Amino acid sequence: LAKVQVSNGYEVCIIPLKGNLDLIEEFRVAGVQLRLELHNRPFIFQLLMAPKYLLHFDLIHSHLPRSEILGRLCISNVKFIVTRHNAESFFQGIPNRISSLLSRWVTSRASVVIAISKAVEVFLIENNELKNPNKCQVIYYGFEFQKRKGSSIRRKLSRNRKILTVGTIARYSPQKNLPLFLQIVHGVTAMNLDVQASIVGSGPLKPKISRLIVEMNLQNSVTCLGKISNVLEYLERIDIFLLTSNYEGFGLVLLEAMDAEIPILASNNSAIPEVLGINHPGLFSNLDEAVSKLLSLEEEKTKEFFIKFQNRQREKFTIRKYFAAHHEVYSEVLSNEF
Repeated sequence: LAKVQVSNGYEVCIIPLKGNLDLIEEFRVAGVQLRLELHNRPFIFQLLMAPKYLLHFDLIHSHLPRSEILGRLCISNVKFIVTRHNAESFFQGIPNRISSLLSRWVTSRASVVIAISKAVEVFLIENNELKNPNKCQVIYYGFEFQKRKGSSIRRKLSRNRKILTVGTIARYSPQKNLPLFLQIVHGVTAMNLDVQASIVGSGPLKPKISRLIVEMNLQNSVTCLGKISNVLEYLERIDIFLLTSNYEGFGLVLLEAMDAEIPILASNNSAIPEVLGINHPGLFSNLDEAVSKLLSLEEEKTKEFFIKFQNRQREKFTIRKYFAAHHEVYSEVLSNEF
């Protein structure tokens, strides 16, 4: 979003608060300003110093709890917008009631609360996370697709090898339900289909998943690849992308798989059918259904049907639409219509 805003005449400054600065060079090349004085500093320091950096902007757009709290505390006259990315409690690790109160306090100051999907919006309203639900609106993620729609139908499986490659990109966390991923792979191998599966990602449940792979005798079928630098290159090497999440606020990786033009199988819950389309042929509700649909993708015609469906769906998530939706919100906020 910052890159396309700069290309459309915005002056954009990113103030990261914590984590790795993986995108720093990409931002600089794009002409995005960066202020790093608050990065990885204690919260009390960030709280004391933030006004020095925030009061010079026309609008502050906060993402994730810490930045929302800073924005709520530090800004008096500057317009304030927040984006909610997750269908989960505002502040993890504290009682839900306190988290809800904190969320309502933060959003009481915001001109607009942007939810990245209808699933996130519904969660916020049903869990009383918003001071004023009328301030909430949905803006789906936008994606800069690298391939033209329909530019190439995926490579056909080699007839001299019967191996189907299945992959996922997911954090090792309860949300991503990687045990179900392993169960699906196990179920397919039990049907005598030769599958090579891989998991890209990291997280606290990695030891548990590694143990499950051994317990399910999948050492020769499942590889844990850790983090990777080129997602599209990985996706182009697999035949099927499989997402087994218990819930998703959006699921940006689904757009990445669409870009790679590979068929997607995914859990039919939360925001996933919003992204894929409610009639997407790869949505499944249980283990047996997932195994059956994966087996059907042995057929090249089935794969091509999936890809054509996805190519039509991805038009809803262009970076052009993403920028335009934010531009409209910013313009209305700055003109005091909110």
